[in-house]
Amino acid sequence: MKKTLLVILILICFIGCRKNSEKNKDLITGEKFVETNSVENLYDAVVVGGGLSGLSAAYNLQKELGENAKILLLEKENRLGGKILTKKFNNDIYELGASFDYGKAYAPKGFEPSELVKLSKNYGVYLDGTLYSAGNIPELLRKIDPKNARFFSEFDKNQNINKLFDSVSDDVKKAIESSFKVIHFGEFKDYIDERKKDAFKTYNLDFHVKGNYEFLDFYTKILKGNYLLGAEVESIEQKGNEILVQYKKGSKTNVLKARSVIVATPATVTQKIVKNMKEESENFVKSVRYTKTFVVVFITNRNKPIDFSYILTPDKVFNFFTTSFSVDKKRNIFSIYFTDAFINLHQDWKNDDYIKAAYKDFQSMQLVDLDMDLLHIDSCFWEEEGPVISEKTYKNFSETALNPITGVFLAGDYTFWNEYKIPYGIPPAYFSGRKASKKVVEYLKR
Repeated sequence: MKKTLLVILILICFIGCRKNSEKNKDLITGEKFVETNSVENLYDAVVVGGGLSGLSAAYNLQKELGENAKILLLEKENRLGGKILTKKFNNDIYELGASFDYGKAYAPKGFEPSELVKLSKNYGVYLDGTLYSAGNIPELLRKIDPKNARFFSEFDKNQNINKLFDSVSDDVKKAIESSFKVIHFGEFKDYIDERKKDAFKTYNLDFHVKGNYEFLDFYTKILKGNYLLGAEVESIEQKGNEILVQYKKGSKTNVLKARSVIVATPATVTQKIVKNMKEESENFVKSVRYTKTFVVVFITNRNKPIDFSYILTPDKVFNFFTTSFSVDKKRNIFSIYFTDAFINLHQDWKNDDYIKAAYKDFQSMQLVDLDMDLLHIDSCFWEEEGPVISEKTYKNFSETALNPITGVFLAGDYTFWNEYKIPYGIPPAYFSGRKASKKVVEYLKR
């Protein structure tokens, strides 16, 4: 009976991130966005990629160059936002992509966010049938392995990650790696030491009533239709003093001319479309590796409060899940995350395989009764969720590598490498776009 119910629920509720229904919409598509009707002569600047870095670049270019400047943003998908993907089921807003609060500091001037909903500051780890809870990760680790409580106190002071791994139980190691993958979906061993310490941090998942889409919506209104959706760029190359950008829209191939170009796409795309890159740039772009993730969202009736921001699940098929609730507090929203290693071991899996596995393991925790209370399922697969922050990649980084050919500049979170060494997420995406726009303005002045 339960298996039959699960299959029926999946058939009724399952909608992948590439397909929407009336009740379950991607909020960053449709009538809000008006495509540019024609391509004329020579553009001052073309931005390739409509994620946050591309939107930031286009917005800052428009602000710096003025309203008379000819600026065009090209995006291959039929929506803007990149890794920010807000969805809606009835009146419930949830995120299938970037789930962290966007932060007003990264929005255009004049933006006012909707009400902020604060979540629990309690965190959990579910191991061997036991759910531990605490207000921070070190305290969680102490609860899993009380015998090492003294060592954890010492670790809080010296942050010696290698010593920690030599001294604790296998359960604690699993919990540390699971905590690390709340923000980095790759393997712990592959990251630089500065990032390994992220395993001991907790993350704020407070959300705005209208979700992250309102942040993007404000950007696009300011851009006043200077973008083209469904336009997949195939090549960018320099011809004399001009740059030719070839793109395909539908069955038609088009070429436009530009004085400058910002490429705000993942490194894998950049490598394919920018022709005749200088060696320094090519070495950097080729060395960037990305992780995958699969996200499953369950919306259930809220029979009882779930007093956690997120719960680590190192011995389940998924790595962790976040807990939030509808604004009227009548429904729970659970976002479940599979990480790169698991996905690579199950390359033959389809979307419904992940959903069934998530359903089975989540139900076994007995936090809610999915068989009785499940209202909605959604999911999304991300092929390039985020860059692996490794020595191998960033030894190839330099500011000059971000200028692969004359007049072309790279943006995207992976390009924002500074003293904080975390080229990942909303702030680096925003700042990379702004930084690239400044380079373009200087270049055009010259």
